[in-house]
Amino acid sequence: MVHIAFATTTELGKVLTDEKLLESAFQYCGFEVSHVPWNDDLVQWRTYDAVLLRTTWNYHLQPNKFARWLAKLDTLGVPIINSANLVRWNMHKGYLIALEKLGIPIVETLLIAKGGSVDLARVVEERGWTELVAKPAISATAYNTRRIAAPEDHQSFVDQLLRDDDVLLQPFIPEIQTDGELSVLYFGGTYSHSVVKRAKGEDFRVQSQFGGTATAVTLEAGIRQQTDTIVGKIEGPCLYARVDGVVRDGIFLLMELELIEPQLFIEEAPQSAALFARAFQAYAQSQQPV
Repeated sequence: MVHIAFATTTELGKVLTDEKLLESAFQYCGFEVSHVPWNDDLVQWRTYDAVLLRTTWNYHLQPNKFARWLAKLDTLGVPIINSANLVRWNMHKGYLIALEKLGIPIVETLLIAKGGSVDLARVVEERGWTELVAKPAISATAYNTRRIAAPEDHQSFVDQLLRDDDVLLQPFIPEIQTDGELSVLYFGGTYSHSVVKRAKGEDFRVQSQFGGTATAVTLEAGIRQQTDTIVGKIEGPCLYARVDGVVRDGIFLLMELELIEPQLFIEEAPQSAALFARAFQAYAQSQQPV
């Protein structure tokens, strides 16, 4: 029997409902599944036929260690899904600028290199932004992400970020609060389902730990065509992708393309667990040996 490690983290401490649903679907397809922390140095990774990146939700706090772990699995010959090369590309949100150069509409993004400097008030004035959002280029779950209305009050925060990380600056998108953020899920390059994520109250963070909610939604055909195009720009085999963005004047503006450890919102669309398992089967067969 093929034994798959669902990579998680020691900090999570539990198996989430989504992961239980996926585990059941994988078992139905004949796979054995174990939930294994990526950051447990005692794990014998050669005992698994493949490692499926799932809830490695602290990788952004230890990006160098995470990169070394990916390299270790490569050296051991243990397949990583999504692939290590794809994950390395997706870890740094500078990929947004690369996708924009390929013709993908994105939320306007300014990338400032670590050790550099930026005058927030000048950025707001020159770009005509009302408010902006600042975040590290390697981040997840709104880590060190701040909505900024008065640049002079937050200059020191961004200065500190730049001492440690590359930093992204983006305009605040009011559609997040009025319409919500769309997450569009693809398995094996094929559309699966969509949810709309809404923040709690006046917050702009849509993640559940900040009180955000997610609801299944039917995706308009025109938006689906645009997200199909985004997924089509991914280079190399890709088992799963989550396309996050907002719609403005009929245009899907990409905020993030999640290829590492996205929440898949299986609970909001339970039939998608079987779709994911079948997509994994097809992926494994095309990427022998798994």
